[in-house]
Amino acid sequence: MSLLESTDVPPESPALKPSKMHVLLSVLVLLGSLSLAAASLAALLVTWDVCSVISGAIFLPFPLVVSYLQYRGVFGYPAKSAMVAAGFLLVAGGFSLFVFTSLMKDFIVAGAEMSWIMPLLPMLCIGLICIGTGWLNIGWARTLESQPEVVAVTGKGSGKGLLVAVLMMISVLLMTLYFHSSTPPEYAEHVAAKDVPFGLPSNARDVSYCQGVRGIIALEFSTDEDTFVDWFDSGIGSLESEAAHIPVKPIGDKYTITRYYRLTLDLVGPNSITLTDGLYYQWNKEDRGVYAAYDRQTGRAYYYAHYH
Repeated sequence: MSLLESTDVPPESPALKPSKMHVLLSVLVLLGSLSLAAASLAALLVTWDVCSVISGAIFLPFPLVVSYLQYRGVFGYPAKSAMVAAGFLLVAGGFSLFVFTSLMKDFIVAGAEMSWIMPLLPMLCIGLICIGTGWLNIGWARTLESQPEVVAVTGKGSGKGLLVAVLMMISVLLMTLYFHSSTPPEYAEHVAAKDVPFGLPSNARDVSYCQGVRGIIALEFSTDEDTFVDWFDSGIGSLESEAAHIPVKPIGDKYTITRYYRLTLDLVGPNSITLTDGLYYQWNKEDRGVYAAYDRQTGRAYYYAHYH
């Protein structure tokens, strides 16, 4: 009998570990999911915007479920968790790539400048990360299913799962507090440009604004005409409106634009103003519109945008 035949000790099975790429992508998924969960919680606190509250309530469950399943499936070893997380990630990644492709097609056809296309790249990255992680999850789940005896040894809980869960909850809480504290109020009057949730010229002063539901905003500020034109040229609308390449024009007879008072019942003032001397810009399509005007007589600029 040989020495190999006489031994009763089986060769030790190697511990199962996900690949470094799988770990890296999983960490990115966890960070993204926790950030989205925090943003959704912060959206629930924006009580003046019904759409924000509804959106937060709709989106909140998804990142919480994905982060739980992804951590449990990759680092806790249950094959079912990894497979279910893969399903969520493949759907999310496919949706992101579909939206990215659709918007890219529209902007390319419309001749949009590259500076307006660049903001779409994060959506592409999110789609690729989700799909890549989803496929790795599927392979990992199959590996776990094929070696249940190894999983029984290497997948035993060590108590660190509870610690990770606590750290995740703390990180979500901290990010939620940050997002909420950095959320501008519904409206403000006579404030500095830096206190407005919209890009304004550095010399803009005496700014007043009000936000509505689903991204509606109306604002006005004092500046000179050249700065107003430069501000317009820098891009003041949506990707869709900028792709239309509509120039700013001189006011012929008169031009009426909505003021911020119209968006709230808390402030008292005229809902619109009519200008007779200055410049104006107007883009509208279906239920969307972007408008801007400059009054030469008062040196006052006005802006109004709605996307529904």
